[in-house]
Amino acid sequence: MLQATYRLQAQRVIDLPVLSVGRRVRLRHVIRALEPLLTSHARILDAGSFDGRLAADVATTHRDCEVVAADEDEAAVAAARARGVRLPNLRVERAVIGEDTTLADFDVVVCSDVLEHVADDEAAFEWLALRLRPEGHLLVHVPAEPQQHAIKEVSEAMAAEVASGKGPHLRLGYSLERLRDLTAACGLIVIDHAWTFYRPLTRLAVDLDTWTYLRNARATKLALLPFLLSAGALERAPSQVHRGNGVLLLAQAPG
Repeated sequence: MLQATYRLQAQRVIDLPVLSVGRRVRLRHVIRALEPLLTSHARILDAGSFDGRLAADVATTHRDCEVVAADEDEAAVAAARARGVRLPNLRVERAVIGEDTTLADFDVVVCSDVLEHVADDEAAFEWLALRLRPEGHLLVHVPAEPQQHAIKEVSEAMAAEVASGKGPHLRLGYSLERLRDLTAACGLIVIDHAWTFYRPLTRLAVDLDTWTYLRNARATKLALLPFLLSAGALERAPSQVHRGNGVLLLAQAPG
């Protein structure tokens, strides 16, 4: 029952994205890491864009940039198109990471919390690298391995989902070493990395948020909401010192 409920989380995040604590924190970190890369007239690909919230934010704040949001899920693509209807510099396409596509020649490719859902992550990394122009940047965010959870039920639900092999999560996360190996294998150069979800209160808030999804405890979520949002707001920037439940990695294509 818990595992089945956990699989409904993605649709609920589409329905109420502003109230998803983990997603709010992740978007903040990824957008902050993207900012230095968004030069004038840059072309940006959000690969695995989900409902297009990240792509729409970039397209809104950088009107001179061309932003493409790509996802394989039709409901997510529809949500992204609805979000970007008034943004002429945002294009939304259906594309599957790892499969043939005409998407190419991007200055920046961002892939946030997607690779843990892809069976062949080596092929996925190569696909992402091939979308880059020479000296283009790839920014990846994934769950870190090992995970640190305050609530046992959350750990057990995620482990059961991965063990089933049916997804949506196919692995719990990535070690920094594994990320570096995947990056090097497709010819990219690692420039930097940082940790996210490193504050204990932020991790607790995300666990409590997930637990209310598992239990479908909407009243409890509402009662906890002030704490959840406050604890999530504690993390304003990634950390290069303290390990967390997420990791950002920045790599560059050779010239």
